[in-house]
Amino acid sequence: MKNQIIKIGLLLLTVTPLTLKGQTFSVSTDTSINAGSISSSFIITDDINVTNLSANTLNLNWVRILDSLPANWTSSIFSSWGDYPPFASQGQFIIPPGSSGNIRIAFNTNYTAGTGTVRLLLYDGSDSTNSNQTITYILKVCGPNESDSIIVPPSMYQYCLGDSLQLNAENGYTNYTWSNGDSTQATYHALTDTIISILAVDNFGCNIADTLNLNIQFPFDESICIVTVDGTTGKNIIVWGKTSNVGTVQTNIYKETQQAGVYNLIGSVPFDSLSIFIDVNSNPLQSAARYKISVIDTCGNESDMSAEHKTIHVTASVGTGGESNLAWSAYGGFTFSTYQIWRGSSSTNMTLIDSVQSNLFTYTDQNPPSGLLYYQIEVLKNNSCIPTKSSYMSTRSNIAENGLTEVNNMSFVDKIDIYPNPSNGSFFLIIPNALKLNDTQINITNALGQEMLTMRAVANKVDINLSGQPEGIYFLTITNETTILNKKIVIRK
Repeated sequence: MKNQIIKIGLLLLTVTPLTLKGQTFSVSTDTSINAGSISSSFIITDDINVTNLSANTLNLNWVRILDSLPANWTSSIFSSWGDYPPFASQGQFIIPPGSSGNIRIAFNTNYTAGTGTVRLLLYDGSDSTNSNQTITYILKVCGPNESDSIIVPPSMYQYCLGDSLQLNAENGYTNYTWSNGDSTQATYHALTDTIISILAVDNFGCNIADTLNLNIQFPFDESICIVTVDGTTGKNIIVWGKTSNVGTVQTNIYKETQQAGVYNLIGSVPFDSLSIFIDVNSNPLQSAARYKISVIDTCGNESDMSAEHKTIHVTASVGTGGESNLAWSAYGGFTFSTYQIWRGSSSTNMTLIDSVQSNLFTYTDQNPPSGLLYYQIEVLKNNSCIPTKSSYMSTRSNIAENGLTEVNNMSFVDKIDIYPNPSNGSFFLIIPNALKLNDTQINITNALGQEMLTMRAVANKVDINLSGQPEGIYFLTITNETTILNKKIVIRK
């Protein structure tokens, strides 16, 4: 009889059949391995057959030399020659000449999972030296997905996102199922998660589970702190607070193209540099802009792009009564409650004159000082942005002038015609010849400051289609190098 290797939990048991030292009796096998169901409380093992080989009555003594059971299990000995209650430590079977019978173990598991082992030493009472044999009974009751060390540990546990790792499972199981869907004993994993799992079936038919925890470096999701108009360069500046010890090598800056939601890479900043980026190609006087960032880590992987931030764009014009009318686009990127309104006789000497709620996007300065005036919109941030060398406490718009040449000519303003107004959404805009069309841009926003339409004027008569927009008041702004004109249009359906 060959050696038999049995895996029970973490234990590998090698069972070596013993050769009888005499011819008094024989056994059919020295080990009975059994699997049971947790739904049964009383489980009887397979029989081990014992035969009296002599011509005399055999007084076969037995001694329980191992009784390893879960805490709430018990075991009893059943035989063809009599039964013994739990915890009986020894006894004797009387076997007539030439006859045989069976020995089995009855386990009471109390409906709990576990592994129980009972080992008996059998010996001839009249020839114990030459005729003896050890027999073993093993019962495994399966629990739901028991845990065991199935996965062979890898040589290291630190990896980059996307690395490929070969893993192996231990022998002695069947029906391997890895978390990546493979059903082989060895598998390649493309590392996208820190936890790898496996489910297999052991030689008792039990489902055995194991997990492997890895340290995978994921690119850090950095976020923009603020975007604003730089007071020195007049260009948009993007600011973020870089996070240390997360494996970042550089930060990439993306800007929305002329297609909504489509972003292009416009620059990169190394991690050891100041965490700001000036968009030298921006034109804050013309329109707002949206930005996102991402990071590249030491593994060469790029994070997802951050949430967007959008700058504020303000325009100013003189009304028929000499008042200054302001309109601006909403800041996007963090929550706040108030827009602050600044005014000055020069762009470098401005004073806070008022503030409005964060859900309003227009303001009329009813009694402004005479002459050329400058306006700017500001939003204060609750916590400052510190890119390691300087602090940014607020975001500011471009600076808009109210004293542009044609704007002060009210007869010129009156020559801008929009008809029909109100309409169902289709308008015609008539631009007078005196307003040069070079670089003339038309912007339309709703009452919330959200941009509905942007286009360039290529002729003095412009067809405007807002038929897809709901009823309400909209603001039309005409801008070129020398002029900013504002008109109100109304959609009624």
